[in-house]
Amino acid sequence: MAQNEQQQQQEQQQQSTAVSTTSTREFIDFLQSQNVRAEVEKALPPSAIRVETFLRIAATTIVGDEKLLQAARTKVGRASLMNAILRCAQIGLPPDGYHAHLIPYYDSKNESFLVQVIYDYKGLVALARRAGLDVKAVLVYEKDKFEYIEDDGQGRTIVTHEYNPFSDRGKLIGVYSRVREKGKDPDYECMSVDEIIQIRNRSQAYVRSKSGPWVTDFSEMAKKTVLRRHRKRWNLEPALAAAIDSDDDVVNETEPSQTVKRPLFTPVEVVKNQQSDQGDGVDKQPEQEIQGKFWTETDQQQQQQ
Repeated sequence: MAQNEQQQQQEQQQQSTAVSTTSTREFIDFLQSQNVRAEVEKALPPSAIRVETFLRIAATTIVGDEKLLQAARTKVGRASLMNAILRCAQIGLPPDGYHAHLIPYYDSKNESFLVQVIYDYKGLVALARRAGLDVKAVLVYEKDKFEYIEDDGQGRTIVTHEYNPFSDRGKLIGVYSRVREKGKDPDYECMSVDEIIQIRNRSQAYVRSKSGPWVTDFSEMAKKTVLRRHRKRWNLEPALAAAIDSDDDVVNETEPSQTVKRPLFTPVEVVKNQQSDQGDGVDKQPEQEIQGKFWTETDQQQQQQ
């Protein structure tokens, strides 16, 4: 009797594996079909990544994530996955987990996994460079020597930042970005860790899934957040500016005060179990609970900054 039950379980498991493999193969075939290829090619900006490379990266990312594969097996999940892929194509960033992330989450209303998009800090840097801007973001720790001068008397902002990369730098307390445009003085933006966390907790991408880069790469998302705020002063084409704010990580953020108070950063107990490269942990603060329906494209546009 026990042997028969074990045999039945093995047969069911084999059937489930066969169905899963077939569904995966069907979706990859669909992703590489002429219709999808044509849509992706139409969406990709000129001189961005080649369509063949983009689709190969997308297929590799999806096959490597069981939740993304589960999304691909339902009608509504496949629609959200294709929407996420096309949004990455429109901005010219491959969904490789380096430039852009495909984040699955379970939607109980549709009884399916759906997919959202988060652009990475490195993706925003790549977009800025395409526009001819030299940008970067830098983390600031409690033991660093950091000075911010809003106006040096000649209308210039001065930032000095000194630290020993081989010593214990203490807690993560803030992040700043710097942009250089041709013929102009460098421009800076600063944010404290407190501000970063407040924005993270209002991010639909984070609230829905409690996974993805906000959990695994807090420091990179902190850099991205300050760049996104800073980009409002960059000289960008309207289409590129809108694209930067087109992922699911956008919130209605209140503009920072123009008055700089001292100290600019204050230590915050944010990063627990910090890794050796500083800032790869996440805070353990209670999370906000945000409920609501799955956003449509119209909803996302209304939520853009």
